[in-house]
Amino acid sequence: MKHLYRTTIPVFFLFLCSFSLQANHDTKPSKDVFKKISKDIFKVLKNKDFKILDKLTPSRAILGEVMKQMPERDKEPWKQFSYKDLEKKINDAIKKQVKRLHEESEMNSVDFSRIRFVRHGRPSLKKEKGFEQAEGNLTISNSGSIMNIKYHLVKYKEKWYLMRIWY
Repeated sequence: MKHLYRTTIPVFFLFLCSFSLQANHDTKPSKDVFKKISKDIFKVLKNKDFKILDKLTPSRAILGEVMKQMPERDKEPWKQFSYKDLEKKINDAIKKQVKRLHEESEMNSVDFSRIRFVRHGRPSLKKEKGFEQAEGNLTISNSGSIMNIKYHLVKYKEKWYLMRIWY
């Protein structure tokens, strides 16, 4: 009987561990994914390279699918827009925020184009009704000025898309 317990307990423990590893595998993407997104966002911020936004932000077809999966309370601000309008709105909002950052940096006599990337924070993940979202941040600085920029991502078919950016 004692021998039975000695073999059963470790096997049971391994069984439980295998389930927890599988559960964590889907919800914890590698750091490289977010590092690349952060670097792309930084290129948009630093150089006003808005061509990158087309790759980062979702197309209207993807937005349609994302919105179907999104929990009701997260859909609320977007319900009045068509997906075509929404695609344009997301891009315009990000461009507007980037321009605002550049204007503010000029007012404070900081050359925003010379800012060097300091650090990207690992986004906090949340999953609701099978829909994954993440909020992350970039900390950038130049000559003593530090700015913390936050961004919101959504996941669709194993790819993360930028939905908004703010500071």
